[in-house]
Amino acid sequence: MPGHAGSQLADFWAALASIPILGVIITLIFRNKTILSVEILRLHKELAEYKLDSAKNLASNGYVKEVEDRLTKLYNKIDGKLDEVLRRMK
Repeated sequence: MPGHAGSQLADFWAALASIPILGVIITLIFRNKTILSVEILRLHKELAEYKLDSAKNLASNGYVKEVEDRLTKLYNKIDGKLDEVLRRMK
């Protein structure tokens, strides 16, 4: 069967030719894995910075709210005293 030997030879050469292609595919997979790992680390760092910044601003907003409440109470107290003085003057 001469045709059979020829097809085996063709199969051998096809398999031999696929080795470099397989090497390129493996190289691309590892390169992409490295790129993705670096990108994931960068995103993780950005997220941590965002969380820290948000926590700082949230604490600052809480302090501002506290000061606003104290000023509002003081203003209402002064306003009440002024109303009392105006009533006495009438």
